[in-house]
Amino acid sequence: MDWVCITFPGEFASSLLQAATLQRFLRREEPVHIIVSETIPEGDPTLAVFSEAVRELLPRSQMHHANEFMDNEKTWDGYRAQQFLKLACFRVVSSPQYVVLDAKNFAIRPLMTRNYISADGHTLNSFERLEADWIDRYLLSRSLVTTGELLPIDDADRVRSAYLRFPQPVTPFALSTADSEGLARHLSQIEGASLEEVFTDPTYEPITEFVLYWAFVEHFADVKPVETARRWATLWAVTHDPLSHARHAIAADHIDFFSVHRGIFAQFPPPNGARDAFVSVATAMWGSRVDDGGQLYDAMSLYTRQPSAEALTTVAQATLGLSSDWTDGHRA
Repeated sequence: MDWVCITFPGEFASSLLQAATLQRFLRREEPVHIIVSETIPEGDPTLAVFSEAVRELLPRSQMHHANEFMDNEKTWDGYRAQQFLKLACFRVVSSPQYVVLDAKNFAIRPLMTRNYISADGHTLNSFERLEADWIDRYLLSRSLVTTGELLPIDDADRVRSAYLRFPQPVTPFALSTADSEGLARHLSQIEGASLEEVFTDPTYEPITEFVLYWAFVEHFADVKPVETARRWATLWAVTHDPLSHARHAIAADHIDFFSVHRGIFAQFPPPNGARDAFVSVATAMWGSRVDDGGQLYDAMSLYTRQPSAEALTTVAQATLGLSSDWTDGHRA
């Protein structure tokens, strides 16, 4: 199974910590692809710092850049480019299935294939509905119509019913390589548009990647995804009692990733006890000393607020220092 990590310069600090946690908790033989979703000039010092640190943390990983997947030369919106790349990466993965990660997803336990892919080849995703869930009827309706289901936007009950059939559109998210490729072919045949055009043409703007993928799979795929436990806990700026949230993630065996949204790192001072929550995870799951966990948080926060090669170098030193304490005995 391949792992695909989507990032951009504003999240390079998070991606370095993610790489360090994958170094610790992912089996060496599993391919890792790191895709930078923005075109960056050659010789950019921040990219150079990022690339060098990634090579040291994950020497067998492959780094890709947006222009490897995009024919369109115009500037992309970062959010839309990331959505496109999560599907278009079928072109570079080497396994029948792959798991997509955002930069905010930090592994806290050994990552086992059986938690994402069943023995008979079904992808495993969570259908659990969270209390804070929202339904954008226009977004969902447009995605479904594109894959063949007529779902009027004004039929709220049918939209909600359809939404409840879908897995959580949240990373980590397991996909079938063949189905991502099949979706691209379907769009070309039915819509007369490439996958890239769907995510750059304003006509398709309400479409999102995982809803679009799931709608295609539900209608056309031979091997359907299977429901499993939610494998992540996410810390947002609005999270109530972040420390309890972190302690729950540490204690829950089914949680593989503790995800920290970049909005947390972008705020100074840290919101609502978020720094303490991060440090508690760092000490319990990554073996960090409390002071080191705090310094890592501060370095990531500084880079997120004021990105520069110098700030990223500090993050790289912190993550490389953290990983240097990990031995083979810690690995999955």
